[in-house]
Amino acid sequence: MTDLKDLLILCDMATPGPWELQTSNSYRRVGTQCADGDVVRGTNHPLDNWPDLAAKAGTLEFIAAADPDTVRALALEVLAWRERYPQQVYRPQDDCVALR
Repeated sequence: MTDLKDLLILCDMATPGPWELQTSNSYRRVGTQCADGDVVRGTNHPLDNWPDLAAKAGTLEFIAAADPDTVRALALEVLAWRERYPQQVYRPQDDCVALR
């Protein structure tokens, strides 16, 4: 499992989300609502023309670090925390109300 402090560093380096799978034009890529394929897209390496992935520095490392075991462990921690402290569950919409 990826160390949580390392995962936080990679979060700061990766392309900000939210991310979505984009499938138009007969090819798949991951992008944001801001741009098409701006997270990860297929390309050819400029030196040898072999298939490659184009991504902002840190994004591919983040994807590799957010493997299923790491995400599962984080989800289990959150679920356990919510079970122990149900009255303190964070709700993102609370931030929206506070900003109004």
